[in-house]
This record gives sequence, C-alpha cells and structure tokens, in this order.
Amino acid sequence: MRTRATTILDVAQQAGVSRQTVTRAMNGMYGISPATRDLVLRVADELGYRPSRFASNLARQKHFSLGVVIGSLRNPFYMDFADEVLNVAELRDWQVTIARSGRDSSSSAIQRLAPHVDAVVGYLGGDEGQLLQAARGLPLVDVEPASPRVSMHSVTLDFDRGMAELVDQLRARGSRNFAMIDSGPRGGGDERMASWRATARRQSLERRVTLTDVEPAHESLAEAAEGLRTLLARSPQIDTVIAFNDLIAMGAMQEAHRLGLQIPRDIKIVGIDGLSLGEVMDPPLTSLSLEAPLIARTVVEILDDVRADAAPTAPKFHTRSVTPVPLWRASA
Repeated sequence: MRTRATTILDVAQQAGVSRQTVTRAMNGMYGISPATRDLVLRVADELGYRPSRFASNLARQKHFSLGVVIGSLRNPFYMDFADEVLNVAELRDWQVTIARSGRDSSSSAIQRLAPHVDAVVGYLGGDEGQLLQAARGLPLVDVEPASPRVSMHSVTLDFDRGMAELVDQLRARGSRNFAMIDSGPRGGGDERMASWRATARRQSLERRVTLTDVEPAHESLAEAAEGLRTLLARSPQIDTVIAFNDLIAMGAMQEAHRLGLQIPRDIKIVGIDGLSLGEVMDPPLTSLSLEAPLIARTVVEILDDVRADAAPTAPKFHTRSVTPVPLWRASA
C-alpha cells in the first residue's frame, strides 16, 4: 500500500515516459502522440494522481496569476482586503497567492512572489526603487500610498474628503470636542492623521470645535485603552474619539465601558476601516469605511487596463482614488 501521495515522477516511471511528457499529457499540450497521451492519463488514473491546479495553470499559461501582499494576518482589515481580492479574482478565474510582509519588508515579499505570479498588488509601502527592483518588471499596484506612485500603479484613498464628511456628520449628531488616537510610531505622518489634522484645523477655525492632541497607541487593545485614558485625563471634555483603525477603536470602547462611560451618550467612538467585526461590539462600532470591496475591484480594473495595454511605447502608470465613507452604527 502506498504511504505517500502520488507524484508526477511516479506516473512518469510507471508509464515509461519523461516528467515533461506527463506534464504535456495532463495539460492537453502538443508534442506527444494520442497513444502516449492515453497511456499517461490511464496510468495517472490508476495511481490516483491529481495534478496541482496551480502547477497545471502555469504549465498551460491559461490563467493570470496574482500575488497579494498584506502586512499581517493578525489585522482583520488585511484579511477583509485579501478576501475581497479573492472574490474579484475568482470571477476572472485568476490564481491568487498571498504573502505577508510581516517583520520583513514588502520588497522581500515581492521577491518571494515574483517567480510565481504575473503581477503583485497590496499594501506595499517602502521605497519605490526597491519595490521595482524586487518585482523585476512585474506590474505592481500599491494600495493606500501617502501619494500616487511615480513609476508604478496605485490606488490612493481620499482621506481628506472622507474625514471631512465624517466630522461634518458627527457635528450634526452633537459632537463638539474631538480627539484622535493615532497608531504607534507614525508621529502624525500618516495620511489618516494628516487628514484628521487638516479637517480639525478647518473645523476649529470655522466652527470653534476644540482640537485635542493626539495620543499614539500601537495596534493592540491594551494600548488603545491606555491612549483613551491619557486623552480623557488631559481633556475630560472630550465627547468624540476617532481612532486610527477599528482595532484601536475597539480597545477604546472596552476602556470606556470600564470607566463607566455610556457609548454614545457620554462619548462617541469611531474607527477607520469598516470591519464587519465592528458589528459584534456593544454598541456596534461606527467606522470610516475604507471600502475594501471597491478597493479590490479598482485594483483588478487597473490590472485589466495594464493587460490591455498592447506593448505601449512608454510605460503607462494608472492611479485611481477611492473615497472612504462613514459607516454609521450605534457607537456614534
């Protein structure tokens, strides 16, 4: 009895042919006789051999293969984004391989993907030159760069517009004293923070809204809770907190409960992401939704355009923008 999975080498040995001949027979490729093809298929069936769908598609060059880079599998937004890309890619019968940059750079993730895919998309960040060098000519689509890329494709997020709409609508719901909890060591350089500061300055000048300093918090529930405590100790009048992302907002909500604050009566809390996970919070979390399904569709539309560019005389780099929109739930 066979104790391991049957491989292509087992089929080749049993049929008395080369590995390449088995590949050609299994994928309907030219270069072998009908009799040899029938022999290989019969032996494969007898041995219970099933070729890898991924390897099969590579051999036939029938399908487009897409690499997706995300920062971490622990961040629910990255998982939502990857799932939406998978949904759109499946409609085109594309293969998808996911890599996380994690503690490594995005360049390392791209380098690992490059031999196996036809394009790479995702949250790439980092130096443009290093990313392009790692890609070795593959199309790259960067999601949420601080500004449009110069030598690669990108999907930017119009945080200025989204944040302004969020603050306007919060004011209509009674918010007057705002604060934001930033994430980690960004130091206010992130586009989310820049958009918040720009919106808050405009609102402070025009409508006398109090702007409270930002308290950084790493992306953990415990540090988000500490960020909220620090903000409230500094400015007890705060009635609305906008968090860098939904995870930080969830930590702030937990701490508000521990402090005996009623949400949203005593304090409104808003995240930035639009995670479905926010629905299970008590009360459900309001969020400035990044529109992950729309981002995924936009990424794939860019790749459709890239593939349609028939040998352009000069590289054509596509940049499109997605506007985050408020997703209203009971926390605000």
